[in-house]
Amino acid sequence: MDETGLCYAMAPSRSICTRGARSVKKTKTRITVALTSNADGSDALPPLFFGRAKQPFGFKKRTAAQLGFKYKANQKAWMTGHIFREWLLNLDRDMRASGRHILLLVDNASSHNMDELICTNVRLKFLPPNTTAFMQPMDAGIIAAFKRAYRRKQLRWVYDKMMSGEEIKGSNVYKVTTSRQ
Repeated sequence: MDETGLCYAMAPSRSICTRGARSVKKTKTRITVALTSNADGSDALPPLFFGRAKQPFGFKKRTAAQLGFKYKANQKAWMTGHIFREWLLNLDRDMRASGRHILLLVDNASSHNMDELICTNVRLKFLPPNTTAFMQPMDAGIIAAFKRAYRRKQLRWVYDKMMSGEEIKGSNVYKVTTSRQ
């Protein structure tokens, strides 16, 4: 399990356009996404998104569960100890219900510090401090694959809107992630 920032509204770093066309300033608006999977990515939990708004505009009066994912809000759009504890207890409950025992590798972020927490079906193992991205399982490909898949869906969403003549009012991460492409 690991978290990553996703600059969801950022345009691609390269584009094909005519000479003299205006460029668009890159937006740094971001959310945080927590991804959890086994080593090869074949068994993954739904992503957990973190944003700043309790009820983002893009939800259109629906809950994250109704949109098909998990969402938590806080001022910095980051994982907190409270959220991690709640998530870990729910994961342990789900693993117990399915009769599975798992080893969960996490980095040593302060939000992951759960010394007093007892889980029956999830064993927490901390990676050594200052472990390089090369050594962290999620950073070794799963996070990059998630971001590539997101960008592909984002560009497809923008392309479809352009081809249908619809106005594009920003790339809404919730519309992109819930589109059926």
